[in-house]
Amino acid sequence: MGFEAVIFDNDGVLVPTLMDAYYGAQAVRKAFGCEMSDPGTYFKESGAVERYIDYLRIGVPSHVSDKEIWRIYREASDNRPVKRAYPGAIELVASLRSSGKKVAVVSACAQALTERKLADVGLLNRFDLVIGGACPKTEAFKMACEQFGVRTDKAVLIEDSPSGIREGVALGLRCIGRCSLVSPTPEALASAGACRVVSSLVEIFPFLSCKAISMA
Repeated sequence: MGFEAVIFDNDGVLVPTLMDAYYGAQAVRKAFGCEMSDPGTYFKESGAVERYIDYLRIGVPSHVSDKEIWRIYREASDNRPVKRAYPGAIELVASLRSSGKKVAVVSACAQALTERKLADVGLLNRFDLVIGGACPKTEAFKMACEQFGVRTDKAVLIEDSPSGIREGVALGLRCIGRCSLVSPTPEALASAGACRVVSSLVEIFPFLSCKAISMA
């Protein structure tokens, strides 16, 4: 079955900012006197929850608002500079667009921050659509497909979190898990419903360059 659009997550898929999330979570833990786990444990634990805020709230007093938690988190994570995109990111997006595919970014980060990160690495103007502040992402996935005039089963999602994969699968998107040294394991992404799991965007070229994508 062919595909007509590709939806990318941003952090951890296009740009290497996953450690920003770790430092944000670390700041929240420190603010409330909680112990922070090592990066490997953090990514396993945070990737296993449905909502990231539920992970951030662990050990935080119940009277503290989500807004205050996010404020602490973003002060520590949002201002870290992005120097370059992941290998293959720019080339993959360019290849998809040149073949007539629609490409979008859907990120849980705020719109302005998502656009800034993409602009930092020269990717912002390469996408047909950028949606930030998507948490959860279900409605944003729907919106992207609707704006492109594409059925969800004709769209491919590239995600690095089990929760994002689960949301995509629930809508009928064909999902590719992008795994890195600090993200959830390949097994976790596959269990969430990813049809393929890759460690680099470069690995995606052979089957996304085909007119009829095989996700077996």
